[in-house]
Amino acid sequence: MPNMTDYLRWRGDLRFDERPFNEVDALVLATASYLDLARVVPPRGSCSTLGDACAQILAEAQGDLSPFVRSLANLDVEFVSDLATSRRFGTLRLSGCVDVVDESRALQFAAMCVELPEALVVAFRGTDSTPNRMATNRAAMGLSWALRAMATPSKPKPDPKPSARR
Repeated sequence: MPNMTDYLRWRGDLRFDERPFNEVDALVLATASYLDLARVVPPRGSCSTLGDACAQILAEAQGDLSPFVRSLANLDVEFVSDLATSRRFGTLRLSGCVDVVDESRALQFAAMCVELPEALVVAFRGTDSTPNRMATNRAAMGLSWALRAMATPSKPKPDPKPSARR
């Protein structure tokens, strides 16, 4: 069964002006957000290319990506290497890479901005495999309760001023 590495090898030579951004491209960028890019790309000010950021991670990883992958998913050296050298993704500019875990506020947030020729993609990372599972679980629980509260219809509130009868 084909996977994202196969896609990078099949379509990685095509720039976005040759083939427009599609759902699989979105999946590739969403998957790339599980790399610890905040370690190598400053959150504000300057930018880096996705290729340079991946190359730096590969150089530091020396064959073991596990300290750089924030997920239970398997991101391997092959995928990151093909992403880095791809004409389609390697030259895309990254900025705003953030990775915040604040246990005191049950906060876990990670995102990156990717500049396409005609658009800006913001890829958010969901809960991951950070060592502090308590913050991760509390953040996920808080989100699920917030979504449940939004989906639960509320009872109509009584009118504070009853209408006067004649």
